[in-house]
Amino acid sequence: MKIAAQRNLSDNALSAFDEAWHHHFHRLIFEGSRLPLRAILPLLSGKRSKPSPEFLYKLREELSELIARDIQNVNDGYYPKSTLRFPLKSYLYSTLTSNPLDGLRVLKRAKNNNWKELPTHANKHAYPDYYLRTFHWQTDGWFSERSAKRYDASVQFLFGGVADIMRRMALPPVAKSIHNKHKPIIVELACGTGSFLPQIHSAFPNAIVFGIDLSPDYINYARKKITHPNIRLIQRNVESLPFDDNSVDAIICNNLFHELPPVIRRHIFHEVHRVLKVDAVFSLTDSVQQGDSQIMAESISNFSSLFHEPFHKNHIQDDLKSIFVECGFEPSNAQTNVFSKSIFGVKHEQ
Repeated sequence: MKIAAQRNLSDNALSAFDEAWHHHFHRLIFEGSRLPLRAILPLLSGKRSKPSPEFLYKLREELSELIARDIQNVNDGYYPKSTLRFPLKSYLYSTLTSNPLDGLRVLKRAKNNNWKELPTHANKHAYPDYYLRTFHWQTDGWFSERSAKRYDASVQFLFGGVADIMRRMALPPVAKSIHNKHKPIIVELACGTGSFLPQIHSAFPNAIVFGIDLSPDYINYARKKITHPNIRLIQRNVESLPFDDNSVDAIICNNLFHELPPVIRRHIFHEVHRVLKVDAVFSLTDSVQQGDSQIMAESISNFSSLFHEPFHKNHIQDDLKSIFVECGFEPSNAQTNVFSKSIFGVKHEQ
């Protein structure tokens, strides 16, 4: 389904030059990020391993397919070409202005398995136990502005510059669901620094977009960057959403569920079902799972220990499609996006 009625596709369509630039730019970023990663991963794992030529060939093939899908989504009108902009200067500035010793602290934290090293100002009684840890071994966990400042650049580095492309795979199901609605309400769960919220709003400019995150430091950092009146930020645990029953038109969630215990995952699915309108969509993108991609099977099995993701091993074996059904949604088939997968569910009539 093309969303031609939403915007003038003659203004939005990518030229052949735009398409070639988008493809080759991301291939360059992807290959460039592999070099430092090859140096860092042995320091985290304690062993050296060289990826096979077959692995690299398949990885590059899947990358090309993902970039092509991103281009096609723009040409089909699911989101505007402005969302393809890659804020390289911002990422470089964030990296260059960070404390150069922090990388050594991260490696030391990983070597000592010191996942409890959180800042003293963090009110630990205000957060669930599963949240009180240094995910990715990052300094301060989710509890400081300096963590928020580094987060987006570090995620792009970890995923070879395609983090935003993978996030955008959540947008087409939303576009199909709300294309004829006036001022729909769209919510992004666990919005972090809010970096994806402007892309959501660009795709759906007549929507009211809410970003919710548990970290006050990340939300405060997002508020400094985002000033549009129709993008609204809320600091809150997404286990309890601040919306009435049957009041939200679409919910998007990127890379939250692999950081949750299984019982909390299911609780949030039920909470999402509560606030969505009938026939509204829940569009979810998260880590690729066992059985999704043979080429990524070994990589994802090591991710949990390398980057302190204690719930990831359970997540990659959890059946998301079954959870959608269990919680009252009609699920789609899943789509893999190199390191991630996208799946959405439509709320059944009660």
